[in-house]
Amino acid sequence: DRFSFAHLTFQEYFCASNIFKKYYLLGIPKLWEEELRKHLHDPRWQEVILLVLGKQNEFPGVTSILVTNILDAKSPYDDILQRDFLFAGRCLGDDITVETLIKNFIIDGLFNLFENRKYRGLVNNVQNILVGMRGGKYEDEVVRKFIEALESDNVSVRSSTVSALGYIGKSSDDVISALIKALGDKDSDVRSSAASALDNIDNSSADAVSALIKALGDDEGIVRSYATSTLSRIGKSSEDVISALIKELESDNVS
Repeated sequence: DRFSFAHLTFQEYFCASNIFKKYYLLGIPKLWEEELRKHLHDPRWQEVILLVLGKQNEFPGVTSILVTNILDAKSPYDDILQRDFLFAGRCLGDDITVETLIKNFIIDGLFNLFENRKYRGLVNNVQNILVGMRGGKYEDEVVRKFIEALESDNVSVRSSTVSALGYIGKSSDDVISALIKALGDKDSDVRSSAASALDNIDNSSADAVSALIKALGDDEGIVRSYATSTLSRIGKSSEDVISALIKELESDNVS
């Protein structure tokens, strides 16, 4: 008999459940060799593999072995494509529990790829994976590493880092302080990204508002534009903000 599903998610879930039941007693080596390895980078199987690992999540020893197998898969051209490493990162993004040593290896490796900037497409994929850890068990560590990356000498790294913090949207004191500091960066792309990130985070702390008001006097129009947009949302109840926005409207900077 054949079955069809109105939504692919149902098919993926039932497929993962069947694989889990089949190999529960047969063991991890057979699960890896007979199912997971041969489908590792098949787009239609990746969600199934993540669901299979998720079903093992109460057994960190098992998931650690499987994620290690993914890291060691030696897929073709992986020295360039890094597909094995990226998929291991996706496992963390799905909150798969692994041993601390493996977790650190993956997160540190992702940030090395992020800061290396060798291939634009690879960097974008890495950033998406790291941002995808928001709201999960690894979010705090990822945010901490992003804050550290703001000290990079590479403007592109700092700008992408600020944007990533905005996408993650964690409104902690450390994040807000880092973004306020980035508003004073020597590069205008970093400053404008910081103003936009504060808008995404939607934090109306006095320090953030004060820094954004100061940014209204920036020499670059793009920075002033993002600062204005963010202030109009997060500081609209403040008389200081209203006065600053009116002053900006009346200035020669407005075209």
